[in-house]
Amino acid sequence: MIQLTRTNLLMLREKAGSVVNSMRVLKARKQALVREFLDTTRPFLRSRAEIRSTYGKAIQELALSLGWEGKDSIESISAVTARPFEVEITEKSIWGLRYKEVTALEPAVRAPGKRGYDFLPTSSHLDEGINLFEKIMESMVEMAALRAN
Repeated sequence: MIQLTRTNLLMLREKAGSVVNSMRVLKARKQALVREFLDTTRPFLRSRAEIRSTYGKAIQELALSLGWEGKDSIESISAVTARPFEVEITEKSIWGLRYKEVTALEPAVRAPGKRGYDFLPTSSHLDEGINLFEKIMESMVEMAALRAN
C-alpha cells in the first residue's frame, strides 16, 4: 500500500510521465517499422504487377507471331534457341541475420543477334515476344531475390 504523502505523489507523477514518454517512443518505433515494411513490400508488389502486364503483352505478341510464321516455324526456332538459364543462390549473414542472395549467372535479356536464329525473315512480333519473355525472366530473378530474404 502506498502512503498518501507529497513525496509519493511526486514520485508517481514522475513515473506516469516516464510511462507516457516510453509509450511515445514505442509508437514512433512501431510507425518506423510499418513504414520500413511498406517500403520493402511496395517494390515487390509493383514488380508482380509489371510482370503480369508484360506477360499479357508477350502472350499477345506470341499469338500474332504464330499467325505470321506458323506453329512449325515457331517450334523450330524455339528448339534451336533453347538454353539453360542458371541462377546462383548464396546464403549470407550480417550481424546474425541470415538472408539469401539470388544472382543470374548470365543476363536474361539477349541482343537480337545473340539469340541463335536469323531474325531478318521473322516478324517483329516474334522478336518483341521473345524480348518480353526474356524481360519476364529477368524480373522474376529480381523478384526471387526480394522473396528469398
